[in-house]
Amino acid sequence: MNLLFTLILLVLVLCSNAEDCREEKELHSICGGYCFRALKPILDRSESLQSEVDNLKHEQESEFKKSIEHFEAKQDFQHERVEEQFKQLLQHIKSQNETVE
Repeated sequence: MNLLFTLILLVLVLCSNAEDCREEKELHSICGGYCFRALKPILDRSESLQSEVDNLKHEQESEFKKSIEHFEAKQDFQHERVEEQFKQLLQHIKSQNETVE
């Protein structure tokens, strides 16, 4: 933190003198390189975490689609079963009516 404060103070001092703008640019370049090196591990970790989030999102979407497909298949099966039972019930009722007549 002291180094950063010192660098900022140094930049302000150098900027106050118009002749020293060239030195300000050098200092800016040095500071930019330092900051990039300091932040590079954080940027790399952020990229890694984003990749993990994307993978988990893809897995969840895939599992959700499978669940929906399973539910739809189960629903279709039950619908067919109910229709078959309904047909059998109608046949049973018809046979009962025929027997009564």
